[in-house]
Amino acid sequence: MASDTPQLTVKEKEPLRLLLEEEGAHPDSLVPKELGDAVGRSAAADRAQAKQGPAHGRRRLFILAGVTLMTLLLAALAMGVVPSPLGHAPAPEEVRQEETQAAARSWLELVDAANAEASYALTSEAFRELNTLETRTRVSASVRMLLGATVSRQLVSVETPPTPQGYTIVKFATRFENREAAMTETVSLVGEGGTWRVAGVFVE
Repeated sequence: MASDTPQLTVKEKEPLRLLLEEEGAHPDSLVPKELGDAVGRSAAADRAQAKQGPAHGRRRLFILAGVTLMTLLLAALAMGVVPSPLGHAPAPEEVRQEETQAAARSWLELVDAANAEASYALTSEAFRELNTLETRTRVSASVRMLLGATVSRQLVSVETPPTPQGYTIVKFATRFENREAAMTETVSLVGEGGTWRVAGVFVE
């Protein structure tokens, strides 16, 4: 059966071939579209990959590695393995300072309220060996009479000097009713029986 498509002579094909080479067209583009479509897409993909080179492959690998690492990190955060950057657990020294200053303040408030028995019960063993309840009550009452009622009390410092007993020194700037200037209350504490106990107190 004769074809209706006009046939090109060799002389006519040569300029067309040169033009296609100059334009960068692939000879397969002359194939009817039904046959050349898949071949064209495959060739285009190969050329695109060749242009991108191995650097594109490495970049894609790095991206995949980053996604995997982020997934593992989120999983670790959810399980509590990695500490969250939004918050942190208090260091032992911070806990010690908070506990000792709270214990010292609570003890001084018992003294303010003239609760001799409760304040004496929170003193250390060494303190009770040197001071009886009666002695402590008498001294505290005489000091309170001179100073008057407590007006205000502000934390000044919490220090842990290097001592074998492990004392912690808590200082407050305290204003009393009978004194114009603030005075310094110094309370030393030591850990006994799982709690902080007062080993000494000075007012100056």
